[in-house]
Amino acid sequence: MKSTVPWEWRFPDPRREVTGWAELRERDPELSLTLLEDRAAVVFWRWVAALRAKDPSGLRGLAAAEFPASLRYDDAPPAAQLGAVETIAFKPGQDYDEVHVQVRWESGRRRTDYLIFQRRAGVETKWKAGLSATRCQACGAPAEEAADTVCGYCREPVGWVLARVAPFGEWKRPDEEAGTHVLPGTEFGDAGPALDALSALAVLAFADRAIHDRERAYLRAVAHRRGVPEEKVDEVIEAARKGALEFDPGSDTGMLRGLVRAALADGFVEEGERVLLSRAALRSGVHELELREMIRAEREAMAAKGRELVRRLR
Repeated sequence: MKSTVPWEWRFPDPRREVTGWAELRERDPELSLTLLEDRAAVVFWRWVAALRAKDPSGLRGLAAAEFPASLRYDDAPPAAQLGAVETIAFKPGQDYDEVHVQVRWESGRRRTDYLIFQRRAGVETKWKAGLSATRCQACGAPAEEAADTVCGYCREPVGWVLARVAPFGEWKRPDEEAGTHVLPGTEFGDAGPALDALSALAVLAFADRAIHDRERAYLRAVAHRRGVPEEKVDEVIEAARKGALEFDPGSDTGMLRGLVRAALADGFVEEGERVLLSRAALRSGVHELELREMIRAEREAMAAKGRELVRRLR
């Protein structure tokens, strides 16, 4: 097994948006995305090894006590290559906090799964034992010595443990609430042919190699407003999926705003989307700081619409 594949070799953008990060960081100042992702990478390999060996013992101290019961040994990958590990969202809770980590990997085909970790609410990160991602944060004992989620030596909580794995298509962002999500506005200027605009939006949507249902819905809404037939939308989406389209957003700032809205359609600007947005901003003569402000303003506008929708539903 290889640890990293060339098609995913990159450094995560330190400015990336992580849902719930700021809120949890206020309660846990030592919380580290880097160390969380290191732990997630180790857990990923232990998970794969458990599937292949049909033996979950390697996950002891790294997974919740009930997790082994969910393992599907008939789905064991013959080999695996790990691509990218990226924290997507935190979900503070009354009893447990959660962190959702996206793992992109390959086993005959490219796959995306979400490792969902949990930690007892109120527990704080303590890296007294050094930077080992799999040891007890309080005393440095190895994870294998843990009993359930408590260190076998000092009896302190071991920290984040794997609670479940959600494949792409089944995973839902923690902040998603049925009936309260709104799509961004589709009126962002009509400069250039409609199909060119739709193609740029589609390429952006596939920046992370998959399109979210809400991104697809946004593309269809834009196409409807611009008079593009549904069958043509399907053709553009399929071409983008195959990588057959070039990213050519033009230099119109209205189109840049449309790209920002498309990126935010699923509630989160992925790193690949951010790269393309920066390219579009450069062509439009928009400074990176202005782009970040545009993203912030559009996100706030979506949140305001969501709050208004919740108010109306009550």
